[in-house]
Amino acid sequence: MKIGIGTACFFALLSVCGHFYLAKRAYQLSAGLAKQSAICHINENINCDQALLSPYAKIFNFSISDFGFAFNLIVFLLILFALKFSLSDYWKNLSFYLSSLIALSSLGMAFLSLLHSLHCPVCWSLYLFSFILLASLFFAFKSSLKSPLVFILQAVQEKSSYLLAIVIFLCALFLHISFVNAYNIKDQKEIISALLTDWQYEPPIKIPPQHLIQKGAEDSSIVIVEFADFLCPSCKRVQEPLKRFLKNFPDVKFYFFAFPRDKACNDSFPFSRSGLSCELSKAIVCAKGKAWEFHDFFFDKQAQFQTAEGDTEKTQKLLDEIINKTQLDKAQFELCMKNESTLEKVKLSAQAGGQAEIEGTPSFFINGKKLRSYDPQLVLLYKIHQYLKPQ
Repeated sequence: MKIGIGTACFFALLSVCGHFYLAKRAYQLSAGLAKQSAICHINENINCDQALLSPYAKIFNFSISDFGFAFNLIVFLLILFALKFSLSDYWKNLSFYLSSLIALSSLGMAFLSLLHSLHCPVCWSLYLFSFILLASLFFAFKSSLKSPLVFILQAVQEKSSYLLAIVIFLCALFLHISFVNAYNIKDQKEIISALLTDWQYEPPIKIPPQHLIQKGAEDSSIVIVEFADFLCPSCKRVQEPLKRFLKNFPDVKFYFFAFPRDKACNDSFPFSRSGLSCELSKAIVCAKGKAWEFHDFFFDKQAQFQTAEGDTEKTQKLLDEIINKTQLDKAQFELCMKNESTLEKVKLSAQAGGQAEIEGTPSFFINGKKLRSYDPQLVLLYKIHQYLKPQ
């Protein structure tokens, strides 16, 4: 019996921690504050964020993990009490049937996950934990367990059952309010809603096909266009949520346009600078099949490129690093960089931004409609995806 209770206690605690983690991440996603997570994001098919942003992850604007946390916390406290003291048959039954309710909920969520291909690794672990918890309590309390109908009739008559239900709700409410206040969710929701409405009423424009690189499904009905400068700090900041979104939704088509903020290759920009932004954009053209590796490297090493701006030797050293890493032919790469047609491709990319009348970088267009935000949060991109996704 002690072994069963101890096992149940351990898995109940793991479940409390797991639901707290998911609840916290759900509110961080709503606030646009969630960082990349190795635990949550294994690949585009196995990740928590897509599941947490789905409509099935909420009940009356509460994260479903709020209730998972509350239920498992109560069960954990009851089991912890059972380890130290003797529980009456009623409380043993209550612990078991609460864990049964958790297991049944897990079964329902697992079905929805499979039905909608929402594969959250933390969620699946919690589903497993719920059944281990249930089995542990069954073997620990089986001599005291009553049939479900008998227990329900008893629970209806017990005032403590109603008190416990209130405690569970208040616990979930406390967690919800704590995260809403901590991450300023109310204001964020209003901002996201306004941005979504603005985007919906934007007149679509035709953007010339002068992008430097692309990724995603060829026949996608959802097309995202980004205009960016590799030395722009705001452009670097949006790369993480944008990359995660594209990994989560491989059905989206994505076009990257270089819009260097330097008159040397961009007639839309009034000032001449060092020319480094133009050189990095040209490098994307010359990288050919390794263009996305160059793209990510330039943003990852942005601070170093900014420091090297105007210093040809330092810049070349950084370029050599990615050339060697991708095993490109350096001689052919340098020849391509000197080719006039390479500069012309960058100029055409920048001209497309001028024709689209972009006002700064990064600028985004989704299905030809301008997104009035230089910082497209993951939750905003998700809502637009849901709006556009064919039913």
